[in-house]
Amino acid sequence: MPLRIVRDDLANMRVDAVVVPANAALRIGGGAGEAVARIAGIERMQAACDALGGCPVGGAVATPAFDFPANVVVHAVGPVWMGGLSGEGDALFSCVAEALEVAARAGAETIALPLLSAGAYGFPAADALDIETLAIRRFLERHDADVWLVLYDRASVRAGRALFDDIAEYIDDVYVGEREGDYAGAMAFRAGAWRREHAAAPQGARGSGAPMLDASAAQEPGAEASVLADMASMAVLADEMLLGGTSFSAAPAPGAPAQSLDAQLSQLDESFAQTVLRLIDERGMTDVEVYKRANMSRQLFAKIRKDDNYRPTKKTACALAFALGLGYDDAAALLRCAGFALSHSSKFDVIVEYFLMNGIHDIFQINEALFAYDQPILG
Repeated sequence: MPLRIVRDDLANMRVDAVVVPANAALRIGGGAGEAVARIAGIERMQAACDALGGCPVGGAVATPAFDFPANVVVHAVGPVWMGGLSGEGDALFSCVAEALEVAARAGAETIALPLLSAGAYGFPAADALDIETLAIRRFLERHDADVWLVLYDRASVRAGRALFDDIAEYIDDVYVGEREGDYAGAMAFRAGAWRREHAAAPQGARGSGAPMLDASAAQEPGAEASVLADMASMAVLADEMLLGGTSFSAAPAPGAPAQSLDAQLSQLDESFAQTVLRLIDERGMTDVEVYKRANMSRQLFAKIRKDDNYRPTKKTACALAFALGLGYDDAAALLRCAGFALSHSSKFDVIVEYFLMNGIHDIFQINEALFAYDQPILG
């Protein structure tokens, strides 16, 4: 996967190149840089840094990794936050971009880096994440590499973001996975409202299809509870149909001859892979454009191109829906080709739905939100 956001300790990463925060004098201090240096051998690492003679803010240099399990350690000098009016944003972008290029020139195909300048240097985490993600994205447009953005916590990703406030509100409105009791209660309330509405209406005012409650039956012990349960079940079923979680096929008419299995198999819809490739052609897109927008490796996309029967994971199917710029209905149709649907009982699905409903197709922005809510990222 080209970009993966993980919550971990940078010293635990096993990659070709690890990027550590550094100061302009390249003196090993605390934090992630010291943790990596201690594993590498702090005296040898400091001697290698001294030999380089320092590095300007916004730049990056490389040293051997020594005993650290990587091919190279890249020392990136980010800016100290001074309120945002002293070119800190440009300096941070330059720092990240140069660190990635230094790693690539050293032959690294897998790179891990932290959120630079966001610790002791005081850069606001949300702003630092936006800048660093943009620099990584530009790098990945020119290089086939796997980049791991290693974050200390998830809360910093969500801090100070109006978009994430909207997502949180959307999740609160529709997510039912951890509130099954509340959801069941809501269904019962809906059923009760239906019962009260129809019981109060004159018989002639009811629609011809509206169920009638027999007065004597309603007086039987448990009858009202039974009706409520039936109506709650009907409401849940309706919700599943609206969410695309349940699909139905019409039963053959009585006496109609059943189709043979061969006949049914000859009428199959397009496969997932066939649908994706058709959509690419219809939109005039290239394979490279699609798999990069989907945060997907070239090797994985090649499997889709070569195998009509390729079965994706749900994450991959969603990533391609965003890469192709699909609206909600078209994305749901693409997911059905792979045997998936979006459900309000899954927080992952609710977040994906939020972005589809709002027409936001930026995979990096979507993955930041998924990471912030402890969900698997797309790609």
